[in-house]
Amino acid sequence: MQQDLPTSSPNNSSIETRLIHSPATSGEGFASAAVAVHRASTTYFPSTRALREQDWRDESRYSYGLHGTPTTLTLAQRIAELEGGAKALLLPSGLAAISLVNLAFLNPGDTVLVPLNAYSPTLAMARSMMGRYGITTQIYDPMAPDTVEWTASIRLIWLEAAGSITLEFPDLNRWIATAQKYGVITVLDNTWGAGLAFDAFALGVDMTVHALTKYPSGGADVLLGSVVSRDESLHWTLKHCYSQLGMGVSPSDAERVLRSLPTLPLRYRQQDQTTRQLADWLQRPERQSELLAVLHPALPHSIGHEHWKTICNKHLDNHNISQDNQNKYHQGKAAGLISLVFRPEVTLDQLYAFCDALRVFRIGYSWGGPVSLAMPYPWQEIRASVPEGFKGSSGILRLAIGLEAATDLINDLTQAWPSLSNLGTTGTAP
Repeated sequence: MQQDLPTSSPNNSSIETRLIHSPATSGEGFASAAVAVHRASTTYFPSTRALREQDWRDESRYSYGLHGTPTTLTLAQRIAELEGGAKALLLPSGLAAISLVNLAFLNPGDTVLVPLNAYSPTLAMARSMMGRYGITTQIYDPMAPDTVEWTASIRLIWLEAAGSITLEFPDLNRWIATAQKYGVITVLDNTWGAGLAFDAFALGVDMTVHALTKYPSGGADVLLGSVVSRDESLHWTLKHCYSQLGMGVSPSDAERVLRSLPTLPLRYRQQDQTTRQLADWLQRPERQSELLAVLHPALPHSIGHEHWKTICNKHLDNHNISQDNQNKYHQGKAAGLISLVFRPEVTLDQLYAFCDALRVFRIGYSWGGPVSLAMPYPWQEIRASVPEGFKGSSGILRLAIGLEAATDLINDLTQAWPSLSNLGTTGTAP
């Protein structure tokens, strides 16, 4: 039987403290800073009566490794606490978490709303797989709430803040209030906010999905995801589908994320601060001959900045940025992503050459790890339409900032910058 160990952290303490002092789950009552790795497929029952009385909803007893071990249940508990929800389920990836929500709540004849700037596999799944099951997908502009016609068939809406590449920050309060008015389930991809930038459940969302692969892992070496529910009824609907699909996670992977969680607020803050330093450098006059826009929710000209300021200023952190920048950035948290939109004169060949010239930044998907990443995208790969102000631009470059020194990252961008004008070709790289 699982046993909660005592914790010295009061319930009203900050999340930074609770991520360190939350109780672990252990069959032996053994307490230490590290959470033990409990691996199992078969778990033993003390008697046939215990076997027959086992209820799959009862997480105080173990029945089979796929349904949880002390290690995985401890991580689920801490993720629920991090995001402020009632219950959490762990999945093999963030995409698996998205799939579970769709499969658990959508039926033939339903419509699901997906923002056009969503995580691209979310869009791909909605457009292909969901259609095979008789589910209609309506792609909507997250910055234009008035354009959605709320029909009776709409069952679920996906929200993303900020957009994973173009970094728009939608009016979450309005979207959630409208969805509630029509009885539509709201699900937020909370990977960017990581449970730290704002309180999604205080805003009223029903569920969050989180790619634990990114900030919670922090090491770029784990694939894991989660779904956190506002209430237990949603959780049990999810878990029933979860169990039928045979989903589960490795306790070893769960333990890696558990080791990283206590440093999550520190890493998030540092990556946010470094990103703002790069934003300052990128906005200097000498960069403007190549750049059309620098996108980052904390920048006043970035799309949806006012919504970001309204929502993320509820969790001010005066140590997040320097005193000089507090007025400019309005203090709220904004993760470690920044995207660059280049002028039409910069071709895709030049953009790719710039990425190839980088030495500290590496080229790769994902974010939230210790190594900074660069990822170029032609516009047609990332959204249904190019924003009016960006027409003519060949593509966008997303930089995911790691834990390197800001000066080293700036020096790397500086040495690679001439690549943006050195090529005389106008073609498109494959």
